[in-house]
Amino acid sequence: MTHAAAGGPILQNFLAALGHCVLEDLEVLGPVTVVLTCICIVLACVIVVQVAYEMVLAPNAADVASRLISLPIDPDKWA
Repeated sequence: MTHAAAGGPILQNFLAALGHCVLEDLEVLGPVTVVLTCICIVLACVIVVQVAYEMVLAPNAADVASRLISLPIDPDKWA
């Protein structure tokens, strides 16, 4: 594999600089990791609540489901 196919020296230099910055700023990396973890947990909770609402409490969910089930899935009927 050539350098161009592997991303070349630009990618290698970028990754080396990124690794150097991360190792240099380890005291900053801890709080950033905590903040990103909290954001991911909150986002996952929001998604779970949204899906639960759509499945259980949405007023039109049964109506939409019944309309979807009545759609023909036979490709000959699509035309």
